[in-house]
Amino acid sequence: MHLNGNQAVEYATYQTSPHEDAEGELARLNEVIDGTVQALPKTPTAIAALLRQLGSGGSSTLGAPRLASFLADLAAAERMTGHVLPTNLPTTPIDAGGARPSYQLDSAAAKSLVSGSLSGSVPADANVHRPTVELLNGVGSPGLIATACPLLEANNLAYAGSDNASSFNNPTSTIDVSNSNVALGYQVARALRLPSGDVRRTSEDQSVADVIVTLGNDYRPPKP
Repeated sequence: MHLNGNQAVEYATYQTSPHEDAEGELARLNEVIDGTVQALPKTPTAIAALLRQLGSGGSSTLGAPRLASFLADLAAAERMTGHVLPTNLPTTPIDAGGARPSYQLDSAAAKSLVSGSLSGSVPADANVHRPTVELLNGVGSPGLIATACPLLEANNLAYAGSDNASSFNNPTSTIDVSNSNVALGYQVARALRLPSGDVRRTSEDQSVADVIVTLGNDYRPPKP
């Protein structure tokens, strides 16, 4: 079956019903992408000419020549194997109370996918444990968490998620750690440029992360 551009977009994005499983939509989108890749010209020069016809709306940070070379290699591999695309991220269904199904990552299956298909892209230190830090926005300022994540990364600490704190009235930050992790609490304080006095021992369950930080008014986001 051959579709023009408008027909392909409609096929890739329509829903058969309001309750359709998201994987059904994804399968149609993947069919369109797969067919488009296989139909590309066989030379980078010809692909680059097509890319230039897209105008500024189809520009890429790679530039037309590099993108065309990549697409030519991708198309050749797809024609040879027939299954370069697609690969769905493994998930398991969860009950989120909505009309349509919701999913969460299947961690075990995702690990198998990475080790089997993406092993060449995994950083050398990916399997080295880094202490985890959950960040809570304790003042309500939009974008506050995003300013702290690079500070964690720069100090070999792993970001473990975020949320709003139970209150936005936090004159100072709190860095909650278990009794055995006090030294780690001080490390996190230094990374976030917070006073060591913000570190607080806690007996509460730390299953979410090794350290739980509530960012208060004494946290100063780094200047861009």
